[in-house]
Amino acid sequence: MVKHFQKVTNDKCKANTFRTAGLCFLPLIGWLSKEWVTISLVTVLPMALLFFGWKLVPESPRWLLSKGRKEAAKKILVEIAEVNNKPPVKNLDARLDKIVEIMRNEKSYGYLSLFTSARLAMKTFLITVALVASNFLYYQLMLNIGNMAGNTFLNFFLLGVIEAPACFLAVWISVSKAKK
Repeated sequence: MVKHFQKVTNDKCKANTFRTAGLCFLPLIGWLSKEWVTISLVTVLPMALLFFGWKLVPESPRWLLSKGRKEAAKKILVEIAEVNNKPPVKNLDARLDKIVEIMRNEKSYGYLSLFTSARLAMKTFLITVALVASNFLYYQLMLNIGNMAGNTFLNFFLLGVIEAPACFLAVWISVSKAKK
């Protein structure tokens, strides 16, 4: 459990590093261009490529199996084996049937399961309040960056730079406090 938690937090930290780098480059782009149209194009075009390129990414075989689309999952798994220069999996149909059976027997949890006990409900409530307060403060900082003293572009850059050590510190605290 702890190793999985560490891997997930490390992956999130790596992803946040790219976000932080983007936040640091954005004021440079704004300072160099001085045009809101250029800033909009530079920030929107990469996302447009992702938006229109979603069809290029295959569905998850596990998701396809959960929706009863065994043949589509089988096709994707065969393609994955070909791309990785691996031989096709022997008795793939039997293995997929076994996975589907296991998935049918899994218990499904919804949002209401977060409130099944008083302790879990309290933790859910506290985490929600903490996230709302944190996001509200961050949003206010970003909205009022033009009202701060000094250069707006430099202020935005410094707020972006501060996110990198904050992310690593949060991950370090989360991993070190994780139950073993």
